Amino acid sequence: MKIAYLGPSGTYTEKAAKAYSENTEAKLIPCKNIRDVFEHVKNEIADAGVVPNETSFTGGVEATIDCLLEYCKDENKNIGVIEAIQMPVHHSIGALKKHSKINKILSKYEAFKQCSEYIHEKYRSAKQIETESTAAAIDIIVSKNLKSAAAIADKNVLISKGLEVIAENIENYEHNETRFIVIKRGISKTP
Repeated sequence: MKIAYLGPSGTYTEKAAKAYSENTEAKLIPCKNIRDVFEHVKNEIADAGVVPNETSFTGGVEATIDCLLEYCKDENKNIGVIEAIQMPVHHSIGALKKHSKINKILSKYEAFKQCSEYIHEKYRSAKQIETESTAAAIDIIVSKNLKSAAAIADKNVLISKGLEVIAENIENYEHNETRFIVIKRGISKTP
């Protein structure tokens, strides 16, 4: 089984894809954005796809909602939702070791909203730069050696990709969760 998910490796969506496929020998396929996950399923590159759908703090994930409206209502695309996976999401902020003063923070839109109180208190003047995913934010900082930038992402992913954790559990709401959905081709309706 092949499962497409919002990548790159290290996203919360990858965790959800692993949870969905834990009893199978699935090959996980990271995609650059949510639309690419839908396209992989539509074009039968993947048997299923996993995308974030709704957060407990910010509500619906706009890119997913747009794709659901487009791909689930089009009979030619014939995609539907088969399952939902609810997972806790705890954000941390990290930067390169020996970083300078942080003047940019990179992350996904939803992560910025979920951590808005912390950002306002600690990094009010920092520029917020939206990325396709939390893991993509880390990859940009590492690949461009951005010493004055930080990423909001999962603590373990920050560490595994070589960043120093500045603060943990920075989300506004301690019971922060995200609902991920599994999409498949050949489903006539969305539940």
